[in-house]
Amino acid sequence: MIKNHEKMTTSMRLFYCFLSIALLTQFQIANANQIKDFAKSQEFRQVKLSPDGKTIAATLINEDAAIAFFDSESLKPINKIGFNRKKEPGEFYWVNNERLVFKLLHRRAWREEPEYYGQLYAIDKTGERPKMIFGYNAGESNAGPGAKKRKVSTYGWGEIVDLLDGDKRHILVQSTPFSRDGDKQPKLILLDVYKGHIVKTLAYSPIPSSDFFTDTKGNLRLSSGSDENDNFKVYSFDSGSKEWSEFANGKYGEHFTPLVFDTESNHFYFLDNFKTDTLALYRLNLATQKRTLMFKDPLVDITSAMLTSDQKKILAIRFDPDYPNYAIVPAESPEHSMFRKMLATFPNQIVDITSLSTDGALAIVKVSSDSNPGVFYLYNNKQNKLATLFKKNPHINEKNLSPMRAIQFIADDGVEINGYLTSPTNAKVQRQPLVVMPHGGPHGVRDRWGYHSEVQALVSRGFAVLQVNFRGSGGYGREFYQQGLLQWGDRIQRDIIQSVKWAIKEEIAHPDRICIMGASFGAYSAVMSATIEPDLFQCVVANVGVYDLALLYEDGDVQESFWGASYLEKVIGTNKATLQEYSPINHVKKLKAKIFIAHGEKDERAPIEHAEKLKEALQANGLPFEWFVKETEGHGYYSDENRAEYLTKAIGFIEKNIGSYR
Repeated sequence: MIKNHEKMTTSMRLFYCFLSIALLTQFQIANANQIKDFAKSQEFRQVKLSPDGKTIAATLINEDAAIAFFDSESLKPINKIGFNRKKEPGEFYWVNNERLVFKLLHRRAWREEPEYYGQLYAIDKTGERPKMIFGYNAGESNAGPGAKKRKVSTYGWGEIVDLLDGDKRHILVQSTPFSRDGDKQPKLILLDVYKGHIVKTLAYSPIPSSDFFTDTKGNLRLSSGSDENDNFKVYSFDSGSKEWSEFANGKYGEHFTPLVFDTESNHFYFLDNFKTDTLALYRLNLATQKRTLMFKDPLVDITSAMLTSDQKKILAIRFDPDYPNYAIVPAESPEHSMFRKMLATFPNQIVDITSLSTDGALAIVKVSSDSNPGVFYLYNNKQNKLATLFKKNPHINEKNLSPMRAIQFIADDGVEINGYLTSPTNAKVQRQPLVVMPHGGPHGVRDRWGYHSEVQALVSRGFAVLQVNFRGSGGYGREFYQQGLLQWGDRIQRDIIQSVKWAIKEEIAHPDRICIMGASFGAYSAVMSATIEPDLFQCVVANVGVYDLALLYEDGDVQESFWGASYLEKVIGTNKATLQEYSPINHVKKLKAKIFIAHGEKDERAPIEHAEKLKEALQANGLPFEWFVKETEGHGYYSDENRAEYLTKAIGFIEKNIGSYR
C-alpha cells in the first residue's frame, strides 16, 4: 500500500502531476553536472540569532569555511570570519550578544573529512578576542605558579552542557579525557569563555561513556550512559553531599532520554520506554517519584522532543508513523503560538525554530521537505512577516525533485513493514527500473520522510527508489527492534527481499530491472540479499560495507570502544558457524548480479579489509566486479569531488545493468 500525505491539497496534487510530466522531458538532459549538484555539500549549515535579536550568525561551508554575520533588520552582511583549509567551525553557540563559542574542526592531509578533537574556540562577532578556550593546546606557558584560575591544556573532548542563562562569561563544559576505547570518566567544569580559565570542577561522572544534565538554573542533576556491558545507566546528583545514586531506583528503559526540569525543579520530563513498547513522554514528580504519561503513540516511537530555544520547556513532540506528525505540548507562550503558526504556514513540511531572540520578537525558522533541501527564514513575530534568508542547498533546482511516498506491506510472518518509494513520476507508472536502498546501522536507525540527495540523484536519472525499514530498525518500538537482533543474515534480509517482491507484485518494479544499493550495513545487505535471492537482482552497489562478521571483533572502531564487545555480542552474537553463515564473503559463488564495490581507505567503522576480502572472494570465484576506492576518505565521501565521482560511476554502473525510465 502506498500512502500519500494525508493533508495534501488538490492544488498540490495537480502541481506534482505537472511536475512529473516536466521531469519526463528533463530526463533527456540529465548528465554528470546534475549529479555534481546532488553531491555538493550544504552551503549553510547553522543559522542562529544573537540573544538580543540584532545579529544573525551563519556557518558557510563552500570553498573556504566561514562564520558570517548579518544585521537582522537590514539583512546586510556586517562581518565574515574566515578559516584556512586546515580548520573549519563546527556547531556554534551564542554565549552573549557579542561572543560565540564553537567546536573547532581540523582537516588533515591524509583525510578528507574534518574531525573534532575536543577543542572549543571563542570569538567576538567583530572578529576580536579570538581564543582557544578548551582543548589540548589551550594552555599558556606563562601561567604563574600558584594561580587560582589557570588556563591549561586539557587532553580531552569538550562538550557544552549548559550556556548558563544570565551568566555572560561562563559556560558548563563536559571534559572527557582522551582514550582509545572511551573508558575514562568525564568531569563537569565551569569555563571562562574569554580567558579559557577552568574556574572549578563541579563533579565527576559515576560511569565512563556518559553525559551530564542540568536543570533550568544550571544545577547538575543527572548523568546517563552505558557501562562496559552496554547496559544503560542513569544517576542522580545530590548537590549537598556531592554523591551519586541510581535514578528512580533503576526504573527506566534502555532509551531513557532526559529533557527538562520545570522552573521550580519539582517535575522532570523525559522520554522512556520502561515497560512500554514504544518510546513515550513522561513527567516525574521528584518528591513522590510518581511518573505520569504525557504522550505515547501506540505504533511508533517519539522521534524527538522539540525544546524551546532556551532549552527550558518542551515545545512539541514529533513522531513519524509515515510522514512527520507534531503534537504541540499544551502551553501558552509566544514560542508555542509561533510554532503553531509556522506549521499552518508550511503544511506537510518539517518545521524547526532554531533560535529565538530573548524578547520573542524574532526567530530563525528552518523548513524542509522531501522536495526542499532546507530554507532558513527570519520571522518577525510582531509584524507577522517572514523573510527568506538562505537555502541550505542553493545549487539544487527544487522543481526537478520528486515526491517521496510512504508504503506498507505485510511480511510473511504477518508483521507490517514500512518504507518509502520515490519515483520519477507521481503519476501511475508501472514496472519501473528499481533501486532498493536498505539503510545503514542497522539497529535503532530508520529511513524517514525528507530530502535525500542520493535518492533524488537516482530518481533524476530515471530510477524508482525503494527504502524499507526492516526488522531491527528504530522508531517502531522495542519488539520490532529486538526482532532484528542476531538476524543480520536472515530476518532482516527476508524483509528487504519481500519488499522487492511486493514492488513487483504491485507492478511498481520491472522484475528484470532491479538493483540493490547501500552503504555501511546497507552495503552488507546489498551483497547478502543478492546471494540469498540471486535471480532477483541484476546489480549490486556496495559502499563502505562490512562483509566478514568475525572481522568486526578484530578490527574497527566498534570493537575498540568501551562497550563494543558487548554491543557486538548483542547484535550479531558469538556463534562462529552463524557468523560465517551470515558473512557475504562466504556466499559470493551464488551471485548472479554484477557488483560495484566502493570504499574509503581511512574507514574506521568498516575498515578497508572488508572490501579487500570481498574482492578476493570474487576473484577466487572468477566473478567480475568494479572497484572504486579513495585513499583519503573514511566511512563515506566527504569531498564534493569524490562524492560526485562515486555517484556518477555508481549510477552509470546501474544504468548499464538495468537501464532507466527514459
